[in-house]
Amino acid sequence: MEDETMFDFEDGNGPVPAHRHRNGGGWVADSATVAPTVSVEEGALVYGGATVCDTVRLGPGTRVYGRALLEGSLILYRGAVIDRTPIIVTNLFEWSVVLIKSPERMVAIGCEVYMPEHWRKHAPEIARRNSATPGSVPKLMTLLDLVYGKPRKPRAKKKS
Repeated sequence: MEDETMFDFEDGNGPVPAHRHRNGGGWVADSATVAPTVSVEEGALVYGGATVCDTVRLGPGTRVYGRALLEGSLILYRGAVIDRTPIIVTNLFEWSVVLIKSPERMVAIGCEVYMPEHWRKHAPEIARRNSATPGSVPKLMTLLDLVYGKPRKPRAKKKS
């Protein structure tokens, strides 16, 4: 069993000084800053130079590290991995939108977290399920295009 003052975040640095967050029991490296009002649930990890403030809620499997700064009333689940400060959009939709430009490229809208490709394909269905306004889907597509680029269209094969 690991010492309660050391934890290996499996980031190549080996065990580092860390503690369990008093609000949720997830692991927080002593090098990270997490407010007592934040919920770091069991299975969530915060390490490196990350800072998490306000009433952010990190669910199981969430990793926040590096230069990430999370603030406000975000809720992140389903293994979101954040290594830098995400783009947070408010007052454009009924919910806050969190766009994560890490290798995982996750997009969180309300409590739904998916990759941009999934949003592009299923946004109308997700919007209906969550009682979103009809105009929110085109706005979301524009936002995804601005942040992640427009999806590439497959090239037509040349005829021989």
